[in-house]
Amino acid sequence: MHQPLHTEIPQQPISSQPPVPTQPPIKNSNKLMLAIGIILLLIAAGSFAYFLYQTTPAPTPIYPTSPPVAVSPNPSPDEMSGWKTYHNAKYKYSFQYPAQYLLEEELPKYVTVKLVKDSSVFPQGEVESIITFNIEDREKKNSFSEAAIESLKIDCEAGSTDSSQHCDEVVSQTLYATAHGVEGLEVYLKLTLQRGPNISYLTKGPLYVFNLGSDNPSNYSYLKVEADYGTPNSKTKEILDQILSSFEFVKNDQGLFRVCPDMWVNIHSVMREEQKTGEFIVVDLDNDGVLEQHDPEKFDLNWIKENCEVNQPEDVG
Repeated sequence: MHQPLHTEIPQQPISSQPPVPTQPPIKNSNKLMLAIGIILLLIAAGSFAYFLYQTTPAPTPIYPTSPPVAVSPNPSPDEMSGWKTYHNAKYKYSFQYPAQYLLEEELPKYVTVKLVKDSSVFPQGEVESIITFNIEDREKKNSFSEAAIESLKIDCEAGSTDSSQHCDEVVSQTLYATAHGVEGLEVYLKLTLQRGPNISYLTKGPLYVFNLGSDNPSNYSYLKVEADYGTPNSKTKEILDQILSSFEFVKNDQGLFRVCPDMWVNIHSVMREEQKTGEFIVVDLDNDGVLEQHDPEKFDLNWIKENCEVNQPEDVG
């Protein structure tokens, strides 16, 4: 029998080199690269923001501001020395005016202060300037300023005589306050004046409006002040400013008398009475307790109000 043939398979020599490492999965490699990219992007964005913060100036803070308020000039006492004082008892206001001016109260609602060239022939004397104080009541359909400007526009058109004129546009509107703190409006209007084919444009103003309040909650009651020029007079605006600087609201002393040296004064009669006799005050010149009517031009009413003591009516004999 033949023996089976055995063929030896030669053994491969064992290599002494280390095994080759297997590569990581592609999926894990992508995640690592994405994380590194995000980190670099954040670093770049932070650096850019820091650069902007260092180079950009800080913004200036903006604070709310109040609307501008025009304040009437406050003349020295010497400028208004010898001026007269007018009191409106019905609407409880007062102002001072130059002694050479003529004051007329046609109604408690309508008062004029005029300067004429020759008062001896008044009212035929030529009017150099006139300042009007006109009180009007209007229904509260809109705001006070809107109602006041609407009234000023109506006055502008109503003032037309031999020419056609109207004031449709407001040039400026400013809050205004007198030296005594009375608040109102200072208004300038665009005046359109037509005479035949000729049309001209002027500025009408300043016009002043003060809110007087009203007993009727559905109405406005306001005082309009305006200066008109009969002949050119550069001092009229200055006089108007001085008059407005003295404008103030006054209050009646209820049932009180003021006692002054050698006289008694009824504070109610210091105010203008609604009688044809005009303005008067009641004083006791003889100091015997008998009150008599006298011309107020003989007395300094401001001094009386500031220096007299207040006593009850029973102190008067």
